[in-house]
Amino acid sequence: MNGIGRNLKEAKLKSIIADFEKIRIDHFYQHLEKTQAKGRILPFVRGLRLSALLIYEIRSVLVNSGLTASWGHILNDDETLCTVECDIVIHRGDCVAQWNGSKNPIMDFSFIENESAIAVISCKSFLETAKIEKEYPGSLEGYVDKVWLFAECCRPGAVDNIRERCNESGYGNFWYFYTWDKTKKIIGEPNIENWLNFLDEIKALIPPN
Repeated sequence: MNGIGRNLKEAKLKSIIADFEKIRIDHFYQHLEKTQAKGRILPFVRGLRLSALLIYEIRSVLVNSGLTASWGHILNDDETLCTVECDIVIHRGDCVAQWNGSKNPIMDFSFIENESAIAVISCKSFLETAKIEKEYPGSLEGYVDKVWLFAECCRPGAVDNIRERCNESGYGNFWYFYTWDKTKKIIGEPNIENWLNFLDEIKALIPPN
């Protein structure tokens, strides 16, 4: 259904994609990647940018709900151990501790109580079927029930295989912004319905009043 709300969400998606698109398709950046040249923007930095942009959007959906989103670790019940690093943790309330978290932080890494964690989202830049972390959902068993996967992009013909592998590995959902044909250097249209579904799934986490 069209309307102001949908138009605003579509505009945000296109703005996010534009943030990545230049680095993905520009010949200069492609040459740096191909030659593994020094001075290029490394993939893990692009991954951090992806998770940060998603956290901002998730927080805007969850505002005034008692839920928020953070980057960090989930602690076990007696707070002696923690999970592997989680790109995005959706959780209730405040965290147990933050590393360098402040009003204007350079780094904002949180330690979150087990009982407060609701969902984890793993973020990938360019996702291929073979690069799906099959053990990741299992490693979070006992910490959180929902483990999802979000990619900046993937090959046009790989979407169905990736989704199937995600399901087999225990990921509850898979989303992506757009497809990227590395051979033809073509970026697909923004995956609007996928984006709207993602926002709906985030909103569905909000407990009823």
